[in-house]
Amino acid sequence: MRREKEEEWEKPVFPEIDPMEYHISQQIGKGAFSRVYLAYTPDGGQVAIKRLKLTSKPSSILREINLLNKFIGKKNIVQLRDLIVDTATLQTTVITSYADSDDFKSCLRLYTPRDIWKYMESLITSLAECEKQGIIHRDVKPGNFLFSRKTGKGLLIDFGLAQTLTEARDFQKTRMRTDTPGPSHAIGSMETRRQRPNMARSRPPDLPAECPGVPDIESRISLRAPLLPAQPRSGTHGYRAPEILIPTRIQTTKIDVWCAGVILLCLLVGRGSIFRGRDTGDAYEIMAIRAFFGTDAFLHGVASLGADIFIAGTDVPNPSDMSMGKSVTALKRACDRINPGLKGIMPDCAYDLCILALTFNPDDRPAATRLLDHEFLQMDPILLPDSRLDGELEIDISTQIITQGE
Repeated sequence: MRREKEEEWEKPVFPEIDPMEYHISQQIGKGAFSRVYLAYTPDGGQVAIKRLKLTSKPSSILREINLLNKFIGKKNIVQLRDLIVDTATLQTTVITSYADSDDFKSCLRLYTPRDIWKYMESLITSLAECEKQGIIHRDVKPGNFLFSRKTGKGLLIDFGLAQTLTEARDFQKTRMRTDTPGPSHAIGSMETRRQRPNMARSRPPDLPAECPGVPDIESRISLRAPLLPAQPRSGTHGYRAPEILIPTRIQTTKIDVWCAGVILLCLLVGRGSIFRGRDTGDAYEIMAIRAFFGTDAFLHGVASLGADIFIAGTDVPNPSDMSMGKSVTALKRACDRINPGLKGIMPDCAYDLCILALTFNPDDRPAATRLLDHEFLQMDPILLPDSRLDGELEIDISTQIITQGE
C-alpha cells in the first residue's frame, strides 16, 4: 500500500500543466498552502512546480509573485520562470528555478570550514539582495535555503511571508492608530482582524488562460481586497528575532540577519534547533535566547528595544561580556566542546560573524550588505580546511547553552 502511494506521487498529472512542457517527476515538498514538485523541461532542465491550494488567499499569491519579479537575474535567489492559472478552477501554479540541496540536519556533522564559508557567503549574498530591494523575507531558515555541499551554492526560496519595508511601516502605523494601551499585542489590532474576512472571500475575476510575459502578473491575477502585510510575529519557531518575539513596533530586514546568525550558530555547534524545544510556545524561545546571552545581557537588551512589554530588572547597566552571545572566546570554547570536529580549524572571525548577526538590538545589528565585508566572508575559501577532525558529541546542546549563558 505504501509503495502504491509513493508511485502515485512520483508522476502526478494536473490539467492546467502541459505534460509536453513540464514533465512532473515527484513531490519534493509541501506546506500549509502548497505542494511542490520536481519537473523536467524538454531540454532536460529542472524546475520546481509550486501548486497552490485553492484555499490560498489571492492577495498572498499576488504579493509573492510580485516580490519574485524583483529578483529576476539576482544571485542566490529563486527565479520565477512561469505562472499558470486555470480559468475553470482558478488553480494557480508557480514555476521557479530548482537547485539540488542537502538535508541540513543530516549534514551538520559533515560541514567543513570551507563548506560553512560557502553556505554563509551564499546566504548573506541573498539577504543583501533582499535588503537592496527593501524586502523582508521573514522566514529565513535551512528549509528555505537550498544549499548543496557538492556545488557550494545556495538558493533562497519561499517568499510567502515576505513583505516590503513600506508594507511593514504602513502596518506599524495602522497598529499605532488602532492599538489600545495594554500588554504586548501578539497578532495585531481588531481593525486588522475585521478586514480579513473580506480578503479571504475575494476571488480573481475572469483570468485569461495564457499570458505571454511572466512580469505582467497583474493581468493574470487581480484583486478586490487590499494587500495586507504579514503579521508582526510571523516566522519559524527557533529562528525568530527578539524584535518579533517581544515584539517591537519597528521591524526591518535585520530580522533576516538574525536568522542567518542562528543558522551559522547551528553550523558551528553541529546541532539544529538550538533555540527550539518540544514546546513551540514563545516562552521557550525567549528563555533559550536569554540563556545564550546571559541574564544580564538579555535584560539589558529587552530594555534597549523599547518593547511592548516590561520585564522587572531591565535596568542592568553593565551586562556581562563573558556570555556566549557576547564573547568570541566563550562561544568558541562552547562550540569546541559540542562540535569537536571543528576544534582548532575554524577561524575566530567566523565566531565573530555569528555574534554580530545575533546582536540583540536590531539598531546595533549589522545589515547584510555590511556583513559581506566581514573578515570571515572576505577570506579566500581555498585557505580554509575542507576536512573535519574526528570527534563525537559529548555534551547535550541545551545544557551547554544554559551553562555558558549564566
